[in-house]
Amino acid sequence: MTWFAFPILNNVYWDDIVVAPVIKNLTSSAGKLDYDNVNKGVKIADSTKINNPSHTIDSNYQMYHWVKLDDIFHLHIHWKQDDTVNMPNWWGRWRFKQNGKAIGSWTEFKFDTNKFTGLAAGATQITTGAEIDLSTAEGGTLCVSDMIDVEYTRDTNNASGLFAGNDPVSGNITVYWVDGHALRNSPGSRFEWLK
Repeated sequence: MTWFAFPILNNVYWDDIVVAPVIKNLTSSAGKLDYDNVNKGVKIADSTKINNPSHTIDSNYQMYHWVKLDDIFHLHIHWKQDDTVNMPNWWGRWRFKQNGKAIGSWTEFKFDTNKFTGLAAGATQITTGAEIDLSTAEGGTLCVSDMIDVEYTRDTNNASGLFAGNDPVSGNITVYWVDGHALRNSPGSRFEWLK
């Protein structure tokens, strides 16, 4: 039997926050977003527009009671990489949604750093995106059960200006999910609404 040692930083551990994607008008978006029943994901066409709400996938990440609320939250996308040469224009934006406060403004970002190199066509790639500083929330910190809204899609015509040009990948790309990594510094909270 082999045992693995994991680094522990002052009793703080990384964990996943995974939520189901919310897809608007999936059956009426004229081929922009479609089910990929074979691969259990969502196909995003090479003609999506970031300013069309029916072309984006939404996720809402609630801050669990175990999250270290004054640290960082890393977003990354899991997707089926068929084009092994070109990187799609993975665009996203995020905002804070704090309980009892006004909804924050959007911050755009791109998923642009692949975890794996030299993958064969059809392999699952992980690409990192925004590193969200939770201490930038209104009031300097989030509370338990506050949220981060995220929207993402392909920026096929570089409307955001974040990319070198138009999306170089032709055809559909299947996305499995976007999840966040957060630091865990407790098993939960001692109070229902406060940490």
